[in-house]
Amino acid sequence: MNNVYFDDIPFEIPTRGRGDFRIPMLSIIPENGVDYLDLNFVKWEICKNKPILEGLPSTFGESDEVDTLKIICEDDIAKIRVIMYYSLFKERGVIARHQKIENYGKENIVIQDAKSWSVDLPFQKYDWISLYGTYAQEANIERFSLHHGIQKIESIRGSSSPQHQPFLH
Repeated sequence: MNNVYFDDIPFEIPTRGRGDFRIPMLSIIPENGVDYLDLNFVKWEICKNKPILEGLPSTFGESDEVDTLKIICEDDIAKIRVIMYYSLFKERGVIARHQKIENYGKENIVIQDAKSWSVDLPFQKYDWISLYGTYAQEANIERFSLHHGIQKIESIRGSSSPQHQPFLH
């Protein structure tokens, strides 16, 4: 008989203390100090269009071109709800993804970390292609093989710039 462990089947939203041993995608600090989440599936639905992200740049499409899968997960103790949106642009073969974090309890929380995505790729050889540069020398291509472990791209400037474009292909 084979044993199955939580770290054998990675979670869509890895969180601290729940058995998925990847870097947490979502970390909160509630007033009671218990800093882990136990997000459980509540329901799903399919919607026409892609939700508008108020105040944020995002993609959009016509109602006959885009369907959105909405998945709701909750932690009943922490009173945290995460709503995940996966918008499929049928004609373009593109999926746009975002999530919304809601505190439906009375206790204040601090969102310590909320990452965009956590992904595990099937084992094979992959190349990482990114861009680096400086003023008047933008978009220099850097390519290397992905290795086991964590690869990360970010800009500590706070936005994309000639010095660093947080781009990965």
